[in-house]
Amino acid sequence: GKYQVFVVECARASETWVVKRRYSQFDDLRKTLGPRNLRATFPGKGFGRLSASQTEKRREQLEVWLQEVLSSTASELAIAAFLEEPRVDASTSQVATQPAATVEEQVEDEATAVNEEERVWDESFMTGNDPLASMMRVPEPPPEQKPGPPKQKTPPPKKAAPEPPAEEFFEAPSFLLGSAKKAVQPRSYECSGEGIRDAIKDADLAAVQTILRRDASLAGYTDRQMSMLHLACILDNADIAVALVSHGASLTSKDQNNETPLDLASPSLKDKLHAAAKP
Repeated sequence: GKYQVFVVECARASETWVVKRRYSQFDDLRKTLGPRNLRATFPGKGFGRLSASQTEKRREQLEVWLQEVLSSTASELAIAAFLEEPRVDASTSQVATQPAATVEEQVEDEATAVNEEERVWDESFMTGNDPLASMMRVPEPPPEQKPGPPKQKTPPPKKAAPEPPAEEFFEAPSFLLGSAKKAVQPRSYECSGEGIRDAIKDADLAAVQTILRRDASLAGYTDRQMSMLHLACILDNADIAVALVSHGASLTSKDQNNETPLDLASPSLKDKLHAAAKP
């Protein structure tokens, strides 16, 4: 059989690497991190087989959610394990950067999958001194020993004070898309198709309105056979979707799956879009 994975492409300085994660592993990371005050919505689990448009919507939402988690959170062990981050040598002078990455969908053979309940931690990508490897290593039971002659009791030796563990440094990876906003530095966008697409992904309503005031035709910009109104409906951003329609975005344009923005919008968003389209 087949199963679905999401390919997370990571980069840090000159390093790049790829990890494959199922939806359930994203959900495990969300539960481990606990409640966060995020604007991005984590996609629901759903039931049954997803259509192509539903799969693309889940991928978009996972990417936006992961970018916001990493842009608003200092490097944590759970995130490092999820992304399988390579360890940064403490002797180097690298400076930690804000994490980011791309998420792509992929289907693989079930025969190559690892059972979720029988997964074994693979510490081969970590060194023996790595704190994550020491945490996840399962100790082997001691071998059975045959009873010998009773030994004479001697006072136990004094324990030497443990040496402090060597300090390890981790540097968070940066996403190839680089669309996550930093908390202290507001991002600027080009007045172009790519600029309005990035502003929509970042849920930056003010930036979208500024771009549309400069060039209203960008409301109808299409990227990979998907209009910006399709993207806003997938992300369920009502304010941005209404702004696009107010500047001429079409409600009847179709994507590669022959679906209109209204096919992807929630019921409440549909009503707002119809109202915005009225002259």
